[in-house]
Amino acid sequence: MAMRPPDISPSRSGEHVSYILVAEFDIDTGSQLTHQFPYPTGADKQLLAEVMLPEGVHNRSEDWTVFLLNQNASNTISSVFSRHSIDSAASDVTTMAEERPELMYGLSLVRTKHDAAAKRKAHFKAMALCTHHPFIQIYKPVLSLALDQFYVDPSVETLSRLFDAVNAMDTSPIPHFTHMEKLILRGSDRNDCFAEKFLPPPPSQQPPAVPPKTQAPSELGSQTDLGTTEYGSDESGTKVDPAGALAEYNRSRAASVTSVSETSSVGGGRKSFDAPGPVPGTGGGAPGKDWTTRHKRPSFDRVSSASSTGSRGLGLGMKGSSDSHEHSKPRAGTLGTRDTHFYNTSIVFKGVTLPIRIPLSTFRDEIGDFSLVKLIQTFSSPTAGVSGPLHPHLHTNGVQTHPLILIFNALITEKNVVFLGANHAAKDVVDYVLAACALGSGGFLRGMAERAYPYAPVAIRDIMETTTGYIAGVVNQIFESFPTWDILCNIETGQITVNKNIKQPGYSPVLTSGAFTRQQREGDDDRESLNAVNGATSKFDNVGRPDAADNGFMEDITSAIQAHYGETVIRMRMGDYILRFTRLASLYEQEAFGETHLGNRSSNFAHGELGSGVGILDDLSRAREFSPSCQQRIEAWRRTRLYKYHVDDYRNFQQVRAIRGFDPVYQIQRLRMGKNVPEFEVEAIVRTLRDSVQTYEQVTELLALLPPYSGGLLPITFCLFHPQHHIREWTIDFLEAIQRQPIGRLFIHSLNLYHRLAYKRLVQTRNAQADVAKRNTVLAATAFGIPSAGMSLLGSTPSNQSQSSLITS
Repeated sequence: MAMRPPDISPSRSGEHVSYILVAEFDIDTGSQLTHQFPYPTGADKQLLAEVMLPEGVHNRSEDWTVFLLNQNASNTISSVFSRHSIDSAASDVTTMAEERPELMYGLSLVRTKHDAAAKRKAHFKAMALCTHHPFIQIYKPVLSLALDQFYVDPSVETLSRLFDAVNAMDTSPIPHFTHMEKLILRGSDRNDCFAEKFLPPPPSQQPPAVPPKTQAPSELGSQTDLGTTEYGSDESGTKVDPAGALAEYNRSRAASVTSVSETSSVGGGRKSFDAPGPVPGTGGGAPGKDWTTRHKRPSFDRVSSASSTGSRGLGLGMKGSSDSHEHSKPRAGTLGTRDTHFYNTSIVFKGVTLPIRIPLSTFRDEIGDFSLVKLIQTFSSPTAGVSGPLHPHLHTNGVQTHPLILIFNALITEKNVVFLGANHAAKDVVDYVLAACALGSGGFLRGMAERAYPYAPVAIRDIMETTTGYIAGVVNQIFESFPTWDILCNIETGQITVNKNIKQPGYSPVLTSGAFTRQQREGDDDRESLNAVNGATSKFDNVGRPDAADNGFMEDITSAIQAHYGETVIRMRMGDYILRFTRLASLYEQEAFGETHLGNRSSNFAHGELGSGVGILDDLSRAREFSPSCQQRIEAWRRTRLYKYHVDDYRNFQQVRAIRGFDPVYQIQRLRMGKNVPEFEVEAIVRTLRDSVQTYEQVTELLALLPPYSGGLLPITFCLFHPQHHIREWTIDFLEAIQRQPIGRLFIHSLNLYHRLAYKRLVQTRNAQADVAKRNTVLAATAFGIPSAGMSLLGSTPSNQSQSSLITS
């Protein structure tokens, strides 16, 4: 596991939004960028106008697009007023020249207003906000309201008010989470995770006390009653109706939510990553119901490990009975009941207060409110399929390669990927591209977003093709005739077409055993090969295996979606799959080159030394997970920027990691899925966990590997039933160390009843034994005439009764 840099943080200048852009379409001049506020970006204005005004917008009332800046020379911010330029002038020029500017995310809304007096009987205006935050969906309500206002008052003053409003959003008390804390937060179904990190507001900002008898239900948990907000007014005195202003946005947003996301019972479905829902009183929800209330989500008791072990038939867990949710007290200055998965704030624009929920577990390559579930469903449907020539980097299971796995293979090996939605709205293909970025990153790899063109018009084709391994969304069928894409994914039918002229890799002997010499490289990169001792030749399996690990993984994923598991769980399961992939790549490097830059060396438990990596695969597991095609996929990945980024991240993680000296991922997998694990190995694992997990950082690093959907602490708490007394005692010591941390107590409380009662019984037994030992000590001391003041010197065992009291809650 590699640590990633913080993903949610204010921009260096303290602003949330750096630029506001406006584009218009004129029948004579075409798409034009008419406004750049507060100053020009320096990027190509024509390209910005093209991505803000998508094709076919005249056929619909509105459309959303997303674009990225600082990807290449044409869309890099180069204004002399820009933050990057100012920072460059104030620092070493050589150092800044070697750094890539930070990615910037643009969210654009285009709206059509019909007008009989206009040349084309309509006006087409688009407005975009450019920010360094990947959670761009939070700006949808204010952008919708601002574009309506710009149609009424198309002046710089309107843009100035919008700029001030979005940058006045208060995020100063927002907690900042490490990568491990984000993984825990994302995997938890509780609304009070890390509640201690949310500091109370200063006394000056405390709301006035309201007598309980007179406090209205709608005022609880909110400093502002959104359901009864009075209409604001602008400078001209015109009343602004917030319900009317947001009604159209709420209707369009509701129509875009898939049925699976709406019915998901885990992680809040898409709601965990979406913009706020309809504001009460606007017709978008039930009257009197606070819009910040999350759907109740079940916990999980059954272990899932198909992606980690290649086993088939193991699901994602059952919906358990431990579903109690403890809500913290409402926090002053926030909207509604606190949910620690989000930071609640607001934006005030034109007298309208818009509630904003900032997700706190978002990673850099997760942009906007896409649905990974929708991507999987589309390319797992009965109409989905793959056509075109077989390619060893893509078809890792021959003709039986699942379409979604083929997309994943294309993403990590930097193939050019196009998502085509002919006659679709631009927002449709945008969602698929953003979902593909999350599919290929999984929270562990980075670099997908810098290759993404969520909406790519024909005009930027030449620019797009300068990017190696681009990921583009298009609505024009002419892209089918272009020769540069490697795979084309039709979002309408789920069909994937591999380009008939795709470049095939060169000859590559493959690994068949553990005894190999170091790789001898000859020729260009496309013909790099492994020279095995036994001279085995590369044989690409065109047929594939029905029991391949990838197929088993996709069966579990599709089953989970059909069972209405939410967006969050599916994303984390993809993260598990990628973590397993990187560990297999580490084994590949170890066997091919004698060393690895990706993680711990793979070894099994031997001579008292704990194992690490993926272990040494047996013949069956090797055939299912480590086939020749899978090895060629790994070798192709090793030549990409993704690989270089991951090596850097792992190196940085090794310098700051809290748990050292052993591989916790491997030990958890042994406890979870190991067959016939020797008693000596269990003893070594439990003792090492007890001795090595004590501090807060160590606890969070371990708990990040134990998400609730895979059983949480269940693999370790099974040791409470071990026949050896000392192993049970070490397990209690370990759980007490976990319980000393607030987040650890939540994990203890999330155990199923059977394990909680076992833990309680063992603690009570130990306490009783300690009391007996103390009484015996007193009796012995009395018999020998030792005064009571000296009894403490005899080494009485401390009581753990204070710890056991937490178990009963």
